[in-house]
Amino acid sequence: MNQYIHADMKRIHSYPLHWFWLIAVYAIIGGIAFYQGSHGTAESYLDSANMVAGSLSILLGIIIFISVFSADMRTRTMQAAIGSGVSRREVIYAKDTEGMILILVYYGIAGLILTLVPVLFHLQIASDIIWMSTLKSMLETMVYFDISMILICATLRTNYAEILFILFAFQIVDGLLALGLGYLAENFSFPDLTGFLFSSLSAGFFKDPLANMLSLAGMSLYLIVPIEIAQNVFQKKELEF
Repeated sequence: MNQYIHADMKRIHSYPLHWFWLIAVYAIIGGIAFYQGSHGTAESYLDSANMVAGSLSILLGIIIFISVFSADMRTRTMQAAIGSGVSRREVIYAKDTEGMILILVYYGIAGLILTLVPVLFHLQIASDIIWMSTLKSMLETMVYFDISMILICATLRTNYAEILFILFAFQIVDGLLALGLGYLAENFSFPDLTGFLFSSLSAGFFKDPLANMLSLAGMSLYLIVPIEIAQNVFQKKELEF
């Protein structure tokens, strides 16, 4: 499995277009940070930095998801790996690990940009708040990544999964679920389940971690259950070699 991950990471970083989009995104993040650092106050900078950190699923998450899966599905590298002895379970874990590594590294770089730029302009900001927003985006992206991967395992195509990931990244799925669950609770005496949405759990946890440890347990389920579902779906999927 380690060789498969290494080969995939090498493939991902061999594409010039991948680097082009990464540099473009970091240029946007850096541009916003430098502008706010040179023209704004510490408070306005922190607001802008939190907004950027909270949007990393859009800015970087989409790039990561497409990079991990798109070429693999197009060239059937995943099927070739299975044919050479890598188990289906290992393939799923490998893909999840690749996504996790890229999210940690790419989001970490974005967090460094957002926290180091104000130092250049001698702005006193609470950098831990920016890092908390960055960590929240990391976890959100991993959840979106894992849920969207179920569609890939079911169809062996990336187009539907990419659309689903984009809808997640722009908070469209979460908004529709909150709206639907709220409507059911208000009009049909249905239990209010909006508090069990990942966005609600993560918001509660990051607001006061010690007082919301149960939210952390719920967030963990959002990271574990989709992987298990993807495993079961992929095990039953007939592959084309």
